[in-house]
Amino acid sequence: MTDHSKLKVGAILSETSYYVVTKVEKEGIEAASHGQTVGLGKAYVEQILSSADQYLTEESMSQTDIINIILANPRTACSIYFKKQDEKKKVGDFKAEKAAKIAQIQNAKVSEVEKLLSDLIDNPIVPTIPGAMRLIKGYHNGTQDERGRIQFIDMEDKAIIKGVDGRTVEFAIVNNVKYIKK
Repeated sequence: MTDHSKLKVGAILSETSYYVVTKVEKEGIEAASHGQTVGLGKAYVEQILSSADQYLTEESMSQTDIINIILANPRTACSIYFKKQDEKKKVGDFKAEKAAKIAQIQNAKVSEVEKLLSDLIDNPIVPTIPGAMRLIKGYHNGTQDERGRIQFIDMEDKAIIKGVDGRTVEFAIVNNVKYIKK
């Protein structure tokens, strides 16, 4: 912390803060940061802060370019829409699902078999549950884990660090631009 009484003209100070807006008023906002509530004036909000939600323009680009933009903007509030990791089904659940489908086909009328097999080809039984799409809002510090996932601080979930796999990003909002995967 800085001792205000020891400050002199020309002293250098810094601020890197992240806020969650708790109230919007005509002349500014009230926001939470590190368990403290602070008031920020309209001019400060409009001239200094970056929003994870707002954007002025949209650009279509490759997924690689979107990831490069995200990584080039550490410590900036942003949103990333991505697919969560697939989950493995329990072995027993997978076997039961498979056995149920086999029994359904074995017990079907001959006229129903073609439809059941066609459905199975279009919707095969797989040992995983596809990951859900997720919108995460917060910031990152430019670090990636050993699998290449961006270590992202989720501001909507108690500032918990979560891994975002760049290969699954559909869009990102960074510095007032929404970057959409082509």
